[in-house]
Amino acid sequence: MIGRREALEALRREVAGREFEFATVLEVTDAGPSGFLLHVRSVRRVHRHMLVVAADESSLSLDHAVGEPLPVADTQLWARGVCMWLMEQLDTGVLRWGQRVTLPEGGVAIDPMLGPAPANPWWVSPVPLDRPTKAGQRRLWRLARRTGRSRFTIVGDSIASERDPAPGGHLQDVGLDVRRGRAAHADGRLVQWLQLHLDDSGTSPPVGQLVVSRSDESEAVVVLAHLEFEPSVPERVVAELVLAGVHAAADAGARVIEHRSDNAEHLQRELPWQSEGGILRLRAADVP
Repeated sequence: MIGRREALEALRREVAGREFEFATVLEVTDAGPSGFLLHVRSVRRVHRHMLVVAADESSLSLDHAVGEPLPVADTQLWARGVCMWLMEQLDTGVLRWGQRVTLPEGGVAIDPMLGPAPANPWWVSPVPLDRPTKAGQRRLWRLARRTGRSRFTIVGDSIASERDPAPGGHLQDVGLDVRRGRAAHADGRLVQWLQLHLDDSGTSPPVGQLVVSRSDESEAVVVLAHLEFEPSVPERVVAELVLAGVHAAADAGARVIEHRSDNAEHLQRELPWQSEGGILRLRAADVP
């Protein structure tokens, strides 16, 4: 096993100050029994998150990149493995789905090494805001005629796309109201337009949506502007959709997140929402 002090220094050299695709590691500190803490700033968030990397015998003997024991007690190899593992965690949204732990000093950190939460049958994803160009649409139509399939995975040359002036047509087809999403898209205020499916493949018809947009009054305020879902959708699933919208707002650099939907009873109650003048507000710094 490699030594703890050497591991900490190697990890600092490998990841401190490193910019990943969706986040930057600002510093690496020693949290004693809790392990090493990676202080991370994601996208445009105004506050840090902390990720825990265990520093016990098991972790310091593990090649995190492949989840197998290290072939040799090589400190640099261990640090590179942690770096590759961290890249995967950040790219798959660990700041949203990672399990939270309370540190001995009272702070909250994310521990991605904890066992994953039970698999969810539902799926939240962005509503596509682009569409194939006319040439691309003709290519897809020819593929559909030739193969009899309506869905494709394009290999090789990609299908050229263009901005869709009226996205969300598939939501409208199942009876969801797309007016606010389209208006925010057209006005340049849209932060994220999320759709909810009740299967993790995304092939079933959408059963809900959430429009996240910037406020007209301030760029620092992001609004959960329109939440809509079928009555049969479980409350815990709606809460997950709202939480995804909260994190999208935080990623966009919001300082304050507002909820102006009629469905406020489906908010994540664990978050410290405050009612001000009939509007529910959440400080982005309070998003765990």
